[in-house]
Amino acid sequence: MRNLASQVILYEKVRTTEAKAKAVKPLVERAITSGKQSTLASRRKLMRFFYTEHPVRKILEVLGPRYATRPGGYTRI
Repeated sequence: MRNLASQVILYEKVRTTEAKAKAVKPLVERAITSGKQSTLASRRKLMRFFYTEHPVRKILEVLGPRYATRPGGYTRI
């Protein structure tokens, strides 16, 4: 699930089964929510979940500012 979540974040569109998409959606939503504040604590929290630095960097630099005013619902299936 971590790998699928990182692929969703990096490519912003992934082709997968509906069951896997429904399972990974809450993980991605929580990651983007915690990445809205670009703090050291949020970076460390994201690094505990993801294996590499690339999705963490994208969340903090691109997706966090993009969804700064949205209260939730960042992904669609």
